[in-house]
Amino acid sequence: MGAETEYAIRFEAPVTTPHPGNEELFERIASAAGDLVHTRLAEAQVSTRFFTENGGTFMFEHVLPDQEGGLFEAGTPECRGPAQVLLYQRAQDQLLANAVRLAEERLRNEGVEARLGLLKNCRDAQGNVYGAQESYEVFVARGPRLWLWRLALLSAAPLALGAAAITLTMLVTTLLLVVVVLFVATIVAALAGRDEPDVDEIPSRVASVMQDFVILLFQPSFVITSSAASLLAYRPYQRRAMGFFVSRCIVSGAGTRKPDGRWALSEKMADLRRVMRLTIGRHDRGLFETGHLVKPLQWLALLRWRSFADAFAKRQRLQIGMSDANRCDVAEYLKLGTTALVLDMVEAGVLRDAPRPRDPVAAARAISDDATLQVRVPLRGGGEASALELQRTYLERAQTWIEEVAAPVEAHQLVKLWSQTLDALESDPSRLFGQLDWITKQTLVERAGPLDHGAQKKIDLRYHELGEAGYFTWLDGAELVTRLVEPEDIREAIRTPPVDSPARQRGRIVKALSQSGQSARIGWKRVHLGRGLQGRIIRLDEHRRNPRNPNSHK
Repeated sequence: MGAETEYAIRFEAPVTTPHPGNEELFERIASAAGDLVHTRLAEAQVSTRFFTENGGTFMFEHVLPDQEGGLFEAGTPECRGPAQVLLYQRAQDQLLANAVRLAEERLRNEGVEARLGLLKNCRDAQGNVYGAQESYEVFVARGPRLWLWRLALLSAAPLALGAAAITLTMLVTTLLLVVVVLFVATIVAALAGRDEPDVDEIPSRVASVMQDFVILLFQPSFVITSSAASLLAYRPYQRRAMGFFVSRCIVSGAGTRKPDGRWALSEKMADLRRVMRLTIGRHDRGLFETGHLVKPLQWLALLRWRSFADAFAKRQRLQIGMSDANRCDVAEYLKLGTTALVLDMVEAGVLRDAPRPRDPVAAARAISDDATLQVRVPLRGGGEASALELQRTYLERAQTWIEEVAAPVEAHQLVKLWSQTLDALESDPSRLFGQLDWITKQTLVERAGPLDHGAQKKIDLRYHELGEAGYFTWLDGAELVTRLVEPEDIREAIRTPPVDSPARQRGRIVKALSQSGQSARIGWKRVHLGRGLQGRIIRLDEHRRNPRNPNSHK
C-alpha cells in the first residue's frame, strides 16, 4: 500500500516582489528537505524526482495551465498496512512542513520578505483539481483476462516504438531548423543594425508544438492500453466493491464549499467522468487511474525493457484517483484501512452479491453532493440505497469475515472504529469534529459567520496548509483533533524506512549515495548503479522471498 499527494504551493509577498515561479519554489523546498534528511535524485542531473532515506519520494509536477503553475508531489514508501501508511503520510507532511519553514528562513536571509506554504488539498480557489491518490497491490487480472491484457500490451508496443522513432527523428530535425533560424535571424539583425535578433518566443513555441505532436503520436498506443485496462483490468474489484467506493466519501471526504453555497463531501468527486480513466487528458478523471498501466509504453520507448516487462506481472497497483487529501488521522486511517479490507474481501470471494450502483459515476457524484447523507442512489437489480446503508453493508460483511478468518488485532480495531463512525454519522455528526475532515472544516466555515464565498474559500484552503499557519494545525495544538500517531513515531519515520518493504533497501541506498557522485538510477522496483552495461542492478523485492530475515537486504 502507499499514498501519493500533490501539494499546492503558496507564495505570499509584497506586490513589489515578483513571483519566482513554482518550479523555483519547489527547488528551494527540495534543497531544504535535502538538508534535513538524506535525499538523492532518481536519475542524476536529468530528473526532478528525489527519493529520501525513508524510501519515500517527492518531485515537481507540471499540471496547472498558468505560467506559475505546478505542484509539489510526494509519495510515501511502500507499506504493509493502513496504520503504517498513516504513519509515513504524517512523516511526509512533517518533513515538508519543516522544509518549508527552512526555505522561508533562507529567503528572508536573502532579503526577500515572503511566506511559503504547502496546501494538502485537492481543489484550489480557481477550481483546478489535483491532490491525493492511493495505491493497493492487487491482481490486475486472472485467467484469460490476464492473457488478453498482456496481449494488448504487446500489440501496443510496436506503435509506441514507432512513435518514439518518429519523435527522435522529428526532434533532431527541429533542433537543426531552430539553429538555422536563429543563425539567419542573427545575421538579419546585424544587417539591420540591431544587437540581438527578435526570437525570444521561438524556443517556447517550438517546444509547445512538439509536446502536442508527441502526445498525438503516442495516443494510439495509449488508447489501446487504456481501453484494454477498462475492459480487462481490476474487474472483480470494480464490480464487488463499487458500492463501497461510491459511498466512502462520507468518511474520507475533505469537504468543500461550492460557489452556490452548498457543501460537498469530496473536493474531487464533482469532476468524476468515468469509472476507469481512458486518456491522459487533464480533465478525464476516473475512480480508478490507468496512467501507471500506460506508462510502461514510455519506458519501452526509452528502451527500458525491464520496466516494460514489469507491466506483465499479474499483481499491479490499483490506483484510486478520486481520493481526498486528509488532515484528520481518523479519516485517513479509515479511508486506507476500510479500502484495504474491502479489497481483501473481494479476493476472498465474500462480496459476490454486494450491492452495485446502477450508474457508479452518477451515484458517486450525488452522494458527494449531499452533506445531509439523505440521497438514495439506484442499484442494479432494483431498489435504492443511501451512502450510510451501502457502507453498513460492507461493514457487516467485514465484521463476519474477520471472525471467520481469525484476522489480526488491527482488523478488529479498524472495524470497531468504522462502526462507531457510521453510528455517529447517523445520530450526531458533530461528534466527529476533529475526526472527519469534511465535518471539521464545515464547522469552522459555518462558525466564522456570514461570509461571501471568497472568504469561506480562504478558510477552506488555510485548513489544509501544513505547518503553523494552517488552521488544522491550530486545532491540533489546541488538542481538538483525535491523533492516532505519536509525534516521536513520526520523527523516527522521517528517517527510517518501513521493514519488509522495497523501501528498506532503497532507503539504505539513498543514504549511502546522498553525498556521492556515483551515477545511479533509482526506482520503485530496482536501482541501477553505474552506467550502461557496466552497471549493477539491485532488485528491491528481496523482502518477498525472505521478509523476516534482517540480513535479507544486505
